[in-house]
Amino acid sequence: MITPQGLFVIETKNYTGEIKGTRENKSWTVSNRF
Repeated sequence: MITPQGLFVIETKNYTGEIKGTRENKSWTVSNRF
């Protein structure tokens, strides 16, 4: 997305399963995958 403030990149992912993680974790897991 190009705006007057700059260029912004939006990344989307399509994962199925349960997402586990907290704000303090450096990585989250999706169905036991990092």
